[in-house]
Amino acid sequence: MALVPDLHPRLADRCSADVREQARHFLTFWGDRMIIWSGWGFLVAIIGFGCLVATEVIVEGAFRDDQYYQAHGWPKMVAFTIAAVIVGVVGRGLQRRQGKVLVDPATGREVVVSRGNTFFFIPMEYWAPIFLVLGIIFLFVTE
Repeated sequence: MALVPDLHPRLADRCSADVREQARHFLTFWGDRMIIWSGWGFLVAIIGFGCLVATEVIVEGAFRDDQYYQAHGWPKMVAFTIAAVIVGVVGRGLQRRQGKVLVDPATGREVVVSRGNTFFFIPMEYWAPIFLVLGIIFLFVTE
């Protein structure tokens, strides 16, 4: 039996019963899942989601059809391609930043310590080709 989390009292007072029930359902479903990132890796999800939403809004506005985005694969391909370019550029830029240079007292060697930028243990710059593959898949999967 799943434990149903309760909402914060301040939030619960401001929401209708329907919204509270939807929030409990969401928290019950996603409460035990984890999204894992290090450094700036969380930007992968934000950039990907943002590109998909922006493309949907632009395409539906341009074609004046609320179902055009869902019925066609090319807008998703465009969104994933734009996300791939942005994530690739940002990922490579963050990778080039210098880490901290430390000297190991035992050996006298210099060691560069830097924090990685990963999303689900995958370095940020490797998400660019993953987004391109997802775009190709969604080009053929329309609904």
